[in-house]
Amino acid sequence: MNLHCVVANSDQQRADAARLRRTVYCEEEAMPLGLEVPQLEKSDSISHLLAYSDGEAVGGLRLVVAAPGTRSTPGRFGLELEACFELSGFEAPGVVLAEVTRFCVRRRFRGSPVAAALFDLLRLESFRRGVTHWVAAANTETDVPEDAELAYRLIRARGLADSTWQARACGAPSAPPLRARPAFTCEQRVQASSGDLRGLRPPRTLSLFATRMGARYIGPPVYEPRFGVFALPLAVELAKLAERTLCKLSFYSDTGASRVANDTLPGDSKILVLPPG
Repeated sequence: MNLHCVVANSDQQRADAARLRRTVYCEEEAMPLGLEVPQLEKSDSISHLLAYSDGEAVGGLRLVVAAPGTRSTPGRFGLELEACFELSGFEAPGVVLAEVTRFCVRRRFRGSPVAAALFDLLRLESFRRGVTHWVAAANTETDVPEDAELAYRLIRARGLADSTWQARACGAPSAPPLRARPAFTCEQRVQASSGDLRGLRPPRTLSLFATRMGARYIGPPVYEPRFGVFALPLAVELAKLAERTLCKLSFYSDTGASRVANDTLPGDSKILVLPPG
């Protein structure tokens, strides 16, 4: 697998990002993806990050820096996340907040180095833009209220919650129209209701963000009707972001690029992470 990651700087790459999201969310995951706002796609506050494998966009995410001039009202940063959550704890001087959103990887590339390479580029782009903190809403992979609450309970039991920052639900919460995506079995729910959490694990996406990004969860789940699942708010302080162990980066000053060195990559696999420029 030949993989390279870029910050989109052309209409074609931004179109690739939109097409990738439709493929993953709507076709592979059967989520009712809401309409994107076209003027946001080319905003100066947004960076689209893409992973290409042999010319095909196979993974992506979006970094949205808080809009300048919105800090006069505490908790309002001009971020999409604030449609569901009221954010607090980020008003301190020097804090530059950004939302990480639209993370997606084609199904056949999950478990590959795609996510790791995207997160490496996300860190580079965030440092370039002076971002100090990330916020995001993680997919709990369920539309069942009891399962979303159990996932949050497991997160707290593992010490992956942090009260330094907080995200509270805005307004009356939306109720899921269906219960079609359970995250736990009936037996697991009964086990948890007795106080026994042994052998129960949070949904994979929640664990991925905690281990790969150093995320800590900052509030209870809220149903996100655009995606048809419950979302769990998280925050990352970049200064405390631990070095990942999945891939090691070595930087080449002559090209401005970085190549991921990993002895476990199969065959002639190569990953090139390209900073913006």
